[in-house]
Amino acid sequence: MSKPVLWIVIPCYNEEQVLPITAPMFLEKIHSLTAQGLVSDKSRVLFVNDGSRDKTWELIQGFAAQDEHYIGISQSRNRGHQNAVLAGLMEALHSDSCDITISIDCDGQDDINAMDEMVKKYLDGAEVVYGVRSRRDTDTFFKRFTAEGFYHVMNALGADIVFNHADYRLISTRVLEIYGGPFETEEQASLMHQESTQNFGWAGPEFIEHVLKVSEKSICDKYDEMLHYVMSIAKGKSGSHVAGISAVALADAMIDTWFFDSQDAPEPEADPKKEEGKDDEKQITINQESWDRAKRMAASILQEQIAAASGDVNENAVQFITDWVISNKAYFGEKAIGTCLGTMSESGNVAYIFPSTLNQALTKAGYSPRKTLKYMADNGLIATASEGSDSKQRYSVKRRFDGRSCRFVEFKIGQFSEKDDDIESEADKYEQESFTDSDGFMSVPEGMEEELPFK
Repeated sequence: MSKPVLWIVIPCYNEEQVLPITAPMFLEKIHSLTAQGLVSDKSRVLFVNDGSRDKTWELIQGFAAQDEHYIGISQSRNRGHQNAVLAGLMEALHSDSCDITISIDCDGQDDINAMDEMVKKYLDGAEVVYGVRSRRDTDTFFKRFTAEGFYHVMNALGADIVFNHADYRLISTRVLEIYGGPFETEEQASLMHQESTQNFGWAGPEFIEHVLKVSEKSICDKYDEMLHYVMSIAKGKSGSHVAGISAVALADAMIDTWFFDSQDAPEPEADPKKEEGKDDEKQITINQESWDRAKRMAASILQEQIAAASGDVNENAVQFITDWVISNKAYFGEKAIGTCLGTMSESGNVAYIFPSTLNQALTKAGYSPRKTLKYMADNGLIATASEGSDSKQRYSVKRRFDGRSCRFVEFKIGQFSEKDDDIESEADKYEQESFTDSDGFMSVPEGMEEELPFK
């Protein structure tokens, strides 16, 4: 087993008096853990400057210049302690090299040597490890009284909170991938830690255990049912997002049925078509209420994407081609000025574009020519031709131009413009009429009840 890469995440706000003392302590701990063979030498000490007004950031930059194990990021302004921690955790997550993080305050009041046991717990299989204070002698009376009072009150109200735990904790990046931000408020950022430690390590394996009880085919059938529903309300919009929305909605229905329903989750049903001699494969069973809720969630996500004009990359590529053709009309036709890009039909509804020219334009704009042309062919926006003995589909057609036979990408630009107008019209309807209920989910539009896959 390879040694994990550890990032110690340390939020800093106006810490110029403390950093020269504690920074070497954190570095020494990295070296100690490495020498014990507990972590990789690629481990780092990450300081997060939370908009400090003193020389904190200058000190962090100086540390980083002295030793590669020191790294730092700086926020544009003071965003609060928890958001500073979160910024460090997200930096670690997106580094693609970090396996575990330990967040700790900069003041050195927490026992740095406890990191040894934290890492060992991770190596034993734990994904989240709390650092719990055994004593609060260093706290003021007011802080100690209010902190302990908080835990007692919350536990009396039924909240499952670890007593005396600080922001000192180990969290694996696998947890961060599930529970990470972004968050809009300091409170939401703080809750991330509580929710991840309460749920992770149980919901994951428990969910997989439930999945393994049912047949793969029954899950795929349920996914197809959700996919057809989402496609019916998408009406061709957000094409590449439909599959993802459907998968998320199905998973939500499964989790809601298995874990969060007030009644016992229904047991999987035996497959009535099971052949004799084969293992008993159970059919997935989802509560109707959970299924309906998942459909409303899928519709809500789709509506938000439309409202935010978040088209997928293929739609953006087609829009780019349309704008490119319109802005370069002078370069189309036999009398084109300068470099000829192709020609237009007499009606102007079809653009015949030289394939090499279009490929260059798409590549320069950051789009994949192959994926874009396939998407356009699948949606009838370009003409295709089957040639050769293997009847291989080509995304270009032959056409006479300037007295010779040439190949063109036949782009039905008029058809796309009409379709685009329809999309704008539908988007306007969403703006004029709200389909969202008070609970934040979208109701099924009137007249579509018969299209639903459930009664």
